[in-house]
Amino acid sequence: MTEALTQAAILILVALIGLIAQKLVAWIDKQTDVSTREFLHGLFDLVLDAAIEKIGGLKGGKLTREEAISYAATYVVHSAPDALRRFNMDPERLREVLDLRLTTRGH
Repeated sequence: MTEALTQAAILILVALIGLIAQKLVAWIDKQTDVSTREFLHGLFDLVLDAAIEKIGGLKGGKLTREEAISYAATYVVHSAPDALRRFNMDPERLREVLDLRLTTRGH
């Protein structure tokens, strides 16, 4: 009987360790997603600012929206390809997000 109890306790312990490991991996994955998302949003703002400043600003007529978005998208694709892949963000979706960021920033 003692051997059966020992085996049962070991099985329960292994199951608990497996459950804890699974929860830990899920938590780490979520934290990675949050950090990656924050990084991407910061990068979007940074490259849009650079595009606007580099070419002279949207309001001055020297830069079209499409040019700003194209410049920013090219930079992001080359700078953070892994982050884009993590969120399955294709070039079309990236352009939509950058366009929305310009709109929310008043441009």
